[in-house]
Amino acid sequence: MSNLDSADIKVALLGLSSDKNNKLKKLFSTARHNVDVYEFSTKEDLFKALDSKEVNALCIDLYHDLGVKKSVQLIMSVRERYSHIPICLLGEKKALENMSELSQHWRTKFKHYYKFYYDEASAEQALLIVELFVCDVVKSMVFDEYQTLVRDFPGGRRNYSVLHNSHDFSMLTTALLAAASGSILTVLATLYFRT
Repeated sequence: MSNLDSADIKVALLGLSSDKNNKLKKLFSTARHNVDVYEFSTKEDLFKALDSKEVNALCIDLYHDLGVKKSVQLIMSVRERYSHIPICLLGEKKALENMSELSQHWRTKFKHYYKFYYDEASAEQALLIVELFVCDVVKSMVFDEYQTLVRDFPGGRRNYSVLHNSHDFSMLTTALLAAASGSILTVLATLYFRT
């Protein structure tokens, strides 16, 4: 079994309503056999779970009860303390595409974040996010620092790029491609790697 098949994904959902928590738990946990989803209502509980490695991925709604400003501060804190943790922004498609409540700086910064649209929620969308989390978790096992970039193209096509300043990065790329199986192959086919 490859790292991609065996990587345990432990997703943190922060501050969502019980309806959204239940829906996302069901979608994410049925996307793969080894996905666990945990609900958190406070930043302190989330940080305890991140410290103890109880979770290795985060989904956060910018527009939940914390409010946009505090959500951004929370994301900044997670990035500073746990740079390897992949983050997916949750929300309605229009809100996440516009992000009008945010400054241009933050709209640009969040452009490359993974996004899950409530109004387009599907098993396929959940699988894509989970598979991207798998790629990030596996990369973090190999490298201390890397960056996954997302580029949107006309017609809704999206490409994912992984950047790293290591000559060994091509070995990781080869390993990921060789280990790919099932639906992850679809995701990796849209990835292109630069060394």
